[in-house]
Amino acid sequence: MVINRGKAKYSKMLNMAYSVFFACMVYIVFSIYARDTRNVSIPITVRANSQYINNSNIPKFVNVVMKGSQDLIYGIDADRISARLDLSSVYMEGIYVIPVEIVYDLGILNSAKVEIYSTQPNIRISMVKRPDSVSI
Repeated sequence: MVINRGKAKYSKMLNMAYSVFFACMVYIVFSIYARDTRNVSIPITVRANSQYINNSNIPKFVNVVMKGSQDLIYGIDADRISARLDLSSVYMEGIYVIPVEIVYDLGILNSAKVEIYSTQPNIRISMVKRPDSVSI
């Protein structure tokens, strides 16, 4: 009889371990797939170059996607997100593909697992040498 009690206790513990494991798996699956998406349009700030100028049309806005918990992503103030285009690294005339840098406050976003990215990660531009000043 003592042997059966040990097997019964072991069997109950094993069943409880399986239950906890499957509950954790269900939680993980639902937390991954229960994410919402929010799209916002953010103005692009261009950091100019002193020797070269842009010869193409740079979009004024870029679409930014936020993915995460609905409560969190709709609580984010879109004015606290900015998009930058840095042209200061251009050193000669030509066509360049410049990455769009999305800047935001990392405080709550890192801990909350909110994903923020641009739908247009790169912008193609044409740069030409800045004309000399005109003398009169």
